[in-house]
Amino acid sequence: MSAVYWVIANVPPKYRSTLHSIQLAVLCKSSHVKEFGYAKILRPLIHDLASLEQHGVYVEKLGESVKGTVLYVAADNLAAHSLAGFFESFMVDRFCRFCMATRGEVQGKEVFMEFSRIVGKNLKQEFYESIDRHSPRFLELFQSKRGNVGQLLTQISQQTNTTEPTTIRTQVLRGLPIILGDNPTNFFKASFESDDDDYFRDLDVGKLLIEREGAVLTSSQHLSPASLKIVIEGEVVMENIQDLPKAMCILFGLMYALHLNYPKTMKLTFQFIQQVLLLLGQTDLKPKLQSLKNQLAM
Repeated sequence: MSAVYWVIANVPPKYRSTLHSIQLAVLCKSSHVKEFGYAKILRPLIHDLASLEQHGVYVEKLGESVKGTVLYVAADNLAAHSLAGFFESFMVDRFCRFCMATRGEVQGKEVFMEFSRIVGKNLKQEFYESIDRHSPRFLELFQSKRGNVGQLLTQISQQTNTTEPTTIRTQVLRGLPIILGDNPTNFFKASFESDDDDYFRDLDVGKLLIEREGAVLTSSQHLSPASLKIVIEGEVVMENIQDLPKAMCILFGLMYALHLNYPKTMKLTFQFIQQVLLLLGQTDLKPKLQSLKNQLAM
């Protein structure tokens, strides 16, 4: 379904954001938009808006007509692309509505700059510093776990034979979804550079761990792949990323800046990164996130 709502903008925000203040203007099937186009679908609304601008609405208590107009149009990314006549996908070469950057140009630096513009934070610095600060306690928690979770975390820790920061960050980021109960199986996918694109067409959001040709695709390879690719909607949007912490940092910044939904199988992980590690958004935490935060503070 496609829907258009309106609110009166010049009222206090506490009233403007209530549900009874948000009024439905247009409701139709998405298939009708594709068949007839926005020009026909929105024609009655545009006619009414023109009348509101020229003649206004008579308000009896005021004894006069009040005129109005459109202040701004707010939409999610795909709806905005559709309304403006752009491709309804972020997989085209030039996917941004604000600049002419190509997919190849929009690498880590551009993501970090856009994140800083929107949030006012140095994403890379705060992401790494927060992980480094909590790493000792994370590793202690990993070692204390038993059962299937403990076995998975042990397999990860056995691959870590150095205290080099990137390696420790990788161990923490691979262990975080496991300890939170997420399912990273389809988020981290081992692959060869020569693999056909169909291999990851069904991947909504995830990472391809690119192994060297001839390598055996076992779990022992996943902490130090040759490189990584970021996949969104079944398409590679960034590649040749050299380590997993940087790839996770870039992907988080990309999803946050573009208002993309976190992948369902990794939702708790990305919410923890957002709310606990980077202190962004709501302060109320889901029980699992609050529990892990409390454990880190011990």
